[in-house]
Amino acid sequence: MPSNDPDIRNEPHLQRGAMQPNFDPAIDAPLGLDSAAVQFSVASEEDIDHSVWAEPSLNSDVAAAIPESALTYKKWIDQRVESWSEFSAWTVTLGVVSLTIPCAALAAIISWMTSNLFAISDLIIACFLGPMLQELCKILIPLWIVEKRPYFFTTWFQFVLIAIVTALSFSVVSNFFLSLVVGEVTTSIFLFQWVGVLGLNLITASIANFGLEKIWRTSIKHGQPPRLEIGYPYFATAIGLHVAFAIGWVIWIFAAGLDRLMTV
Repeated sequence: MPSNDPDIRNEPHLQRGAMQPNFDPAIDAPLGLDSAAVQFSVASEEDIDHSVWAEPSLNSDVAAAIPESALTYKKWIDQRVESWSEFSAWTVTLGVVSLTIPCAALAAIISWMTSNLFAISDLIIACFLGPMLQELCKILIPLWIVEKRPYFFTTWFQFVLIAIVTALSFSVVSNFFLSLVVGEVTTSIFLFQWVGVLGLNLITASIANFGLEKIWRTSIKHGQPPRLEIGYPYFATAIGLHVAFAIGWVIWIFAAGLDRLMTV
């Protein structure tokens, strides 16, 4: 009958003749012990998220003794890049651009419903929350790809295409909703829609996607996990420009007396 004494020396695996535990490379390899066992399967997309070798806080001594069998981020991304075809890359790109209109519509509808349901000032929505939401929705899908599956992209031109289509989609949706609240589309309003709004979206989408491309390029080039902080200044710049444009638009509307044209 086993002893009830809680002394660690009474543990079953420490008793004489007990079978030693199997060598676990996920635990023992980081301690500096080499192993021929493979920690992870290169066929699984999720394995890299659980690899101890991708941790930014990895001790330098341990990092210098990484076993050959360990799944590092560089091995994972190199294997994926080598096996990923151009056809697959452009299929993903077309999928991303096809989702820009639903994303634009989602941002516009949320802004519209928020101003009505929660009694938040339309001015705050138009000048701050709306622009922030639109800029975040512009990069939502490509940002996920850059962070989780960077090998989906193979060239900088894919980011250029995404930026152009995103700008067009968000401009069309924004102008559609603007037309709903304008009783009469004057020449000034028309120019504002297809010069101001379109130009703004082209600029902000280009800046944000340049930030995405820089994150992606750094990750692929150095074989390291994507560092999202590289793109933060570009994302913030895009949001700031959109907010400034929205504030200028509101001031222009009231200064020119165009608010009388609004039906709601």
